[in-house]
Amino acid sequence: MVDHFRSPSKVLQDVCDIKPLSLGGLNVSEFRLLLLGQVSSGKSSFYNTVNSIFRGYVTSQAITGNAGRSVTTMFRMYDVASSPLKEPFKWKICDTVGLLPDNGLSVSELLYLVDGNIPNRFQFSPYGGITPDSPGFIEAPTHSQRAHCVALVIDASTVDNIPESMWQKFRMFQDAVNARRVPMVVLLTKIDLACPQTQENLLHVFHSQRIQQVVRMISTRLQGLPTNKIFPIKNYEWETELNMHVNSLALLALRQMLRFAQDYIEDKSDYLRELGAIRHRLSTRELAYTMLILIGFFLFLYLAFSGNYFNNVMTATKE
Repeated sequence: MVDHFRSPSKVLQDVCDIKPLSLGGLNVSEFRLLLLGQVSSGKSSFYNTVNSIFRGYVTSQAITGNAGRSVTTMFRMYDVASSPLKEPFKWKICDTVGLLPDNGLSVSELLYLVDGNIPNRFQFSPYGGITPDSPGFIEAPTHSQRAHCVALVIDASTVDNIPESMWQKFRMFQDAVNARRVPMVVLLTKIDLACPQTQENLLHVFHSQRIQQVVRMISTRLQGLPTNKIFPIKNYEWETELNMHVNSLALLALRQMLRFAQDYIEDKSDYLRELGAIRHRLSTRELAYTMLILIGFFLFLYLAFSGNYFNNVMTATKE
């Protein structure tokens, strides 16, 4: 990993080349990576960081800030391309409103985002939640419209202050996502603020005891989430020029998210194929049962008709 960190060109090429594979009739046109997290955790900044890497300069397309409330007020699906004139890559980064521990979006409403029910540029209302009656609600989303990987964005510098009610919401959401077999990762942001050693040199992130401690704590809090699904990163926030180490951390995380998304597509394809085989077997069995019933019915009619005909003949003979 350290080699990739020092020279991110291969990771960059891997990210450029990744695209969904059409498997078992499951046609997914692009991966959708859903970002969720507390207010000011760095969701929108992560998109800006990724976009900056491919544009070659620091960008700020997604609005960011630390206002104490969510700066993001709508659901946005962002394309990423190396130029406005070129085709975007086969994946989107989906940004959404910041989460609050005791109010804001509930777990059931967050699952609408995972399941693909919410359209791009959906405006979140401070007075009401998301329901099937919400404007633009997608009742029957396709597999392409669903989230293929979910990232919880957690601020490493304030992780010790996250209230228990927020962790409970995270865990409830994690259970629901696991039930859908959608991969979930953690983007651990602001590592430079969490660790003075890392702030001096991002290369120290792999040796920082503080960062390792935070990673283990998050793993425990999130019901044993594997530590190789927790990615320390630093977003572009105050910089005006690109930094190779910032790029490397973001690209390593992004590549794994895309790989996990492909794993999800393969698993979903296998499930649909097995489900189709079961339905085929059931259909064959139901057809056999139907044929037996029809044969029995016609046999009954034949015997009934034959019996009446025989009785009529015998009566005529006696007369």
